[in-house]
Amino acid sequence: MDLILMISCLLNVSHEHVLLLSGSRLTTTDGFYLDENESETLYLDDIILKDLSTSLQEELEFQQYYGNYQLTATGVCYRTEIAACINYMPLEKWRNYVLGYSAEGADEKKMEVMIQGWIRAYSNEADTVITALEKIESSQADKKDHQRTKMLRKRWTQIRDLCIKASEAASC
Repeated sequence: MDLILMISCLLNVSHEHVLLLSGSRLTTTDGFYLDENESETLYLDDIILKDLSTSLQEELEFQQYYGNYQLTATGVCYRTEIAACINYMPLEKWRNYVLGYSAEGADEKKMEVMIQGWIRAYSNEADTVITALEKIESSQADKKDHQRTKMLRKRWTQIRDLCIKASEAASC
């Protein structure tokens, strides 16, 4: 994920619009976010897919495991684990594994290393955005802009905290 292209959707103080942050520009649209959401899901697609060659992405698509890689406070979904396995398994062994032809399972330690790296990448991105927002926030004179930036920072803090919980849950 590129910080310049990163977009965060957030609710403004009047609860009527969502704020979008693209670079350092704030705009609004309809929508909302919750202070606490036990069902919150983050998607790791951008992070995972940039690590995979075109041929591995095509293989994931052929086997119907392309995209929709989810991260929650309880860890990652099965699709994410499958994407992790394609990174270290020989392709034929991976195919047999996902098709259920192999009695040999995934290497939990290798899978964990891959998944932890992806979670860490998302968490690092959140830290970068939070730091940038803190700098913007400290230089804002307009109270309304300050509130919007504070809300964006709060949302990115939620994202970082969810990554921390998921990382702990995904550890063997």
